[in-house]
Amino acid sequence: MLKPTGNTKQSYLRISDVGRAIQTILKKGENSEAYNVENETIHYTIREKAEQVAVSLKGKIRARIELDDILKYDYANKQYLNLDTEKLQNLSWHPKYNINDMFRNLIILGIN
Repeated sequence: MLKPTGNTKQSYLRISDVGRAIQTILKKGENSEAYNVENETIHYTIREKAEQVAVSLKGKIRARIELDDILKYDYANKQYLNLDTEKLQNLSWHPKYNINDMFRNLIILGIN
């Protein structure tokens, strides 16, 4: 069940990619600099991912939205979160995993 409409677009990043990014920053980064960490190739809405998971589980679940909660809790209608990772990429860091691998592993782990 989605409480907001699920139209906020965001990046997904596997925790092992986050760990590698932190290691890269600690080894190669400059003191007092900020580095953004995300997979710039993976931007999906929450709704798109919920629907993809439902399809992957062959109809065992379905995505639904409860619109009355949107007004009650004043959820943001739509946002697009996109971070610039150029400084981190210049340190030779790139994410290894794509969204399909991440969700497939999540579903397999959840079933077992």
